[in-house]
Amino acid sequence: MRKFYLLLATCLLLSIANAHVDDPVTAVQGLVRRVLGDNYLPVFRFEVIPADSKTGHDVFELDSEGKAIVIRGNNGVSLSAGLGWYLK
Repeated sequence: MRKFYLLLATCLLLSIANAHVDDPVTAVQGLVRRVLGDNYLPVFRFEVIPADSKTGHDVFELDSEGKAIVIRGNNGVSLSAGLGWYLK
């Protein structure tokens, strides 16, 4: 099982790194399509938020609104990390 999560994390990071898209939301939606399939796109909502104001570090947040899983992050890597955290 640990190998599966390592493989998933690697795929997530490589998918975001190889996405030639300036919009992090579009990039992570493409990741959902590739990893989970088109049927899962309506399940997730992605939003961009600012980095931590005190440290400048990357951040992500998980939330739910109705039946949607809301993942917020300050860039594509943070959004995909939030997705990976949720899928664990």
